[in-house]
Amino acid sequence: MSEANPRIIDFTNQNITENDGLYLLDFWAAWCGPCRQMDPVLNKLVSEETDPKLANLKIGKINVDSDPDKSEEFGVRSIPSFFLIKVENGKYTKLTNLVGAKPYETLKAEILDKI
Repeated sequence: MSEANPRIIDFTNQNITENDGLYLLDFWAAWCGPCRQMDPVLNKLVSEETDPKLANLKIGKINVDSDPDKSEEFGVRSIPSFFLIKVENGKYTKLTNLVGAKPYETLKAEILDKI
């Protein structure tokens, strides 16, 4: 997983609807090179230097090998796979699904387009 950042949460085998907010779920695996390449991109996305519109965004990391049920629930077919969700009152709404490794600016623009 990525270096320590309080806005990056391990959601593997965890309840993703426990806390309200805006989350980018990152479905990944340790053996996946493109998944590991996304760690610095995701860390930058939730760093202090990013767009103020993303100030409340959190990353929820989900290991597909350790949590196949959540992967099935979201219909993950390839990784890395990202789901932008909004959690309110114990329920989530999918805002968009993004598949594959992406440069920082591309990922940021695609997220900003949906919030």
